[in-house]
Amino acid sequence: MKNSSTATDAKPSLFHLPVIGGALLIGAIQGLRSASGHWENILIIGTIVALMSWDSRHRMSPSRETVPARERLLAWVALALAPCFLLIPGSAVMDLNANVILLLLAFAFSAFQRGARTALWSLPPLLLALVAMPLQEFIYLSFSYVLRLLSTILCCETIQLFNASVSYHHTTIYVGDASIAITDACSGISQLFALFLLSYLIVRRQHRQLRRALLHYSLLLPVVVLANALRLIITIVLFQRIGTVIFADFFHILFGLLLVVVTVVLMYAAGKLFPEQESTPADIAASPESPESPHDAN
Repeated sequence: MKNSSTATDAKPSLFHLPVIGGALLIGAIQGLRSASGHWENILIIGTIVALMSWDSRHRMSPSRETVPARERLLAWVALALAPCFLLIPGSAVMDLNANVILLLLAFAFSAFQRGARTALWSLPPLLLALVAMPLQEFIYLSFSYVLRLLSTILCCETIQLFNASVSYHHTTIYVGDASIAITDACSGISQLFALFLLSYLIVRRQHRQLRRALLHYSLLLPVVVLANALRLIITIVLFQRIGTVIFADFFHILFGLLLVVVTVVLMYAAGKLFPEQESTPADIAASPESPESPHDAN
């Protein structure tokens, strides 16, 4: 007989959904205005926000008559910080002063109404909606060079182990007399937002404990670099065999799909590095999945 006083009394809280939904709408409108046609990234980020918000419904504080003063302290801190962003020039915070203020107000509202737990669990999706969405182009460019550079280094250093006449300088690879510039299209950045979503779905399926889920998800960028290095190695080897035809659109699309498949397979396999421990009553109560059925508690 299972203990009915643990998770069976926990009910999902949907208080945070309208708050995050409003932030998502604002972020989506701003993101579409600055996306330069990359509307698909807005859809992907929005999907992640929606999934995170739904998964956290069992982690939120339930409705209660009064919220302890120490938990409301977070709200007062957020309200005190909000006016400070009115004094900062827009360019200093990527013209997101109003968004940051909205984020702090939403955080304070959640802390006042439901306490620290709801406010803190609402923060990640609020950050994605009000910061990541409007700044998607900035994120795109920031990650691009790093991914290109690391993939180039890993690719060339690996090939040089086999005494191949390959060298590199920053993000340019030299194969004999030819030079190959590793551009944004070759960095894996085009698929990055989609990989964020696919990896979230993998982690969501494999883990119920937050710490293991975070550790698993943190492997995404190293895995992308590894998969992209493999893509570059194959490209260079085939370039030495068949020449510039390897840069045709067909192969570019094919290798892009290969990057996604390899990343998904590696991320799924990486989940085995973080096996789930036997759930305690506290873990069950905080699980993003539905709590056990009341019929099982009898």
